[in-house]
Amino acid sequence: MATYKIKFITNAASLDKYGYPIDISLLPITEELKNEIQRLVTLHRTALNWDDPGSGLLWSDEQITDFLNETKIVYQQLCKELGSDYEVEFISEIFMYDTFDYGNNNK
Repeated sequence: MATYKIKFITNAASLDKYGYPIDISLLPITEELKNEIQRLVTLHRTALNWDDPGSGLLWSDEQITDFLNETKIVYQQLCKELGSDYEVEFISEIFMYDTFDYGNNNK
């Protein structure tokens, strides 16, 4: 049984629903993986025009798919590096399509 339970969330807005983020610098994972997680966080922030987030996504469907694929790879590596002491739940509400319409015209 896992000692720690954490959630791997691909959407900062999901934090309201699931809780506060973990400081990745404190996790027992490689610096390479920490850097990759931070890169994805930074990349995710480019998906919206933060001056007008209701105007729609800036990313194409291909960019969304690429991002989701990258997050799945990082999630798998995170699970591997953390080992059996951690139970990591993948939550992929990347752009909250289920609760909010960003008006993505690329669909």
